Amino acid sequence: MIQDNTKKITSCYFIIKNFELDTYLENDELNSNFMSSIVKKLKNDYCGKCYNNLGFIDEIIDIEKPTLENNFISFETLNAYVYFKNLKTNLIVYRPQVNDNIIVNVVKLTPKGLNCENGPLKLNITFNNINTELFDIGNSNVYYKPTSQKIDIKSFLIVNLTKITIKQNLPFIYSECFLLDMITEESIIKKYFYNKEIIIN
Repeated sequence: MIQDNTKKITSCYFIIKNFELDTYLENDELNSNFMSSIVKKLKNDYCGKCYNNLGFIDEIIDIEKPTLENNFISFETLNAYVYFKNLKTNLIVYRPQVNDNIIVNVVKLTPKGLNCENGPLKLNITFNNINTELFDIGNSNVYYKPTSQKIDIKSFLIVNLTKITIKQNLPFIYSECFLLDMITEESIIKKYFYNKEIIIN
């Protein structure tokens, strides 16, 4: 019996609370508007890239105002820098997990499979990692059996993540996956692909 894979789709966006980040400002940035400079510096340094094993930092949504007592502010007069350590932040993080089922969009067809994306996640579906109950492969093309539709660029698919690679400072995450199903329901695609369905940690 073929399972309904749409019931198991998940989001990869999480809110991470009270995550500590470090930054620094130059002395001439220490004015009455210094918090705006801290926000700008943190976003430039951390957003849009991977951070350790946390995942891909999509957005910083809240930053606690630093204090001498809590943030070990260090004044380096030789370099004209002021360092702020352990700033508590709330983040929106893209963090896929092994065995997650997610919606991906096909961006390229290759002789060996399908290149797909979901946000900052890049995936390659090889022909030996396809659900043959629902898909046929012929002449380096993939067809969806229930409708005989050819999988093409911009097709939406449901995949199961099997291996995830997160590398520091890269602007993307890479995952190996298994192709489960095709999806055409616009409401589900909108919720889990175009919108950021956020899970609060």
